[in-house]
Amino acid sequence: MRKVILSVLSFVFAFTIAVPASGQIVINEILADPATGAAGDANGDGTRDFADDEFVEIYNNGSSAVDLSGYTIDDETGLRHTIPSGTTLDAGEGLTVFGGGTPTGIPGVVQTASSGALGLNNGGDTVTLSDGSGGTVDSHNYGSEGSDDQSLVRSPEFTGAFVQHTTVSTDAFSPGRQVDGTPLPVELATFTAQVSGTQAQLQWETLSETNNAGFDIQHKAPGASSFRTLGFVEGHGTTDTPQSYRFSTDALDAGTHTFRLRQIDLDGTDALHEPITVEVNQGNLMRLTGPNPVQSGMATELTIQPEQSGDMTVALYNVLGQRVETLHSGRVSADDVLRLTLDTDRLSSGMYFVRANGDSVRQTERITVVR
Repeated sequence: MRKVILSVLSFVFAFTIAVPASGQIVINEILADPATGAAGDANGDGTRDFADDEFVEIYNNGSSAVDLSGYTIDDETGLRHTIPSGTTLDAGEGLTVFGGGTPTGIPGVVQTASSGALGLNNGGDTVTLSDGSGGTVDSHNYGSEGSDDQSLVRSPEFTGAFVQHTTVSTDAFSPGRQVDGTPLPVELATFTAQVSGTQAQLQWETLSETNNAGFDIQHKAPGASSFRTLGFVEGHGTTDTPQSYRFSTDALDAGTHTFRLRQIDLDGTDALHEPITVEVNQGNLMRLTGPNPVQSGMATELTIQPEQSGDMTVALYNVLGQRVETLHSGRVSADDVLRLTLDTDRLSSGMYFVRANGDSVRQTERITVVR
């Protein structure tokens, strides 16, 4: 009876290993049996340890970032690792969880087992990744092929079935890297934004890049429901050297602005990275000094004191967004106060908007004309 049960289990295993990945977050590589000696030092800390060098690699195969806070890794024995709160995996980014030690030189997000060890069974085990609610995200059951001094990895990577690593590479494992040893497509180390006047200065750094054509800079303005592309910054193709990038926006309205990077590969595939926000606190640089509402046929005044010298356009718009009149177009000095008069003789009663758009001013004021 025992032999019959083992045969059935072997059949189930054979079926399971052939199933490709279909989700956004996938288990991509598993090492249960590190080789003896230096060849088994998977975590790169200079010491081969049968427990510390075990690892499970997770990959975000989607097009948007995923918050992995509270996700867990279990095997048939029980809970092995809980992913800490605040862990976000960007599109195209990998997370490698080692049994322990001091992982060194491993690209991507790296953690060590919160339980103290992964404890994977060399001769066969089931590795399960679950979300914070306990739902299964991905799972893989392996047998004796896991005890051959090498990892099991998906082929094709991220989507295919699991195979022994040396069937697709001369290496025995590749934590944080593709099977050929190159880093995962683009490792984004930092992405920050700082406000300078009414502009945002965006900066980001990559640890490595593979076939990176570049980045679309996408922006969502205060109150907007979607992003629009502001510009494109060319990437560095394939490199293991950290690269730094900058992008400066035009003047922004006051309020909360959201930015994100759309990384584009040379083959046209893309990935969205986690967005960031900045707050633009613009002082009241443009002031209405005359009456508002203003009686039709009368005039009202406004003043503008820019924070820096530069070109500026001040125009009047109706509620349909049509330009009615240009009040000023030209250069202004930070040392001067621009004084403008708005004559309402030719204006119908209703609501209008005065918009100042310049290097250091981007402000709108509402004016109501009444009879």
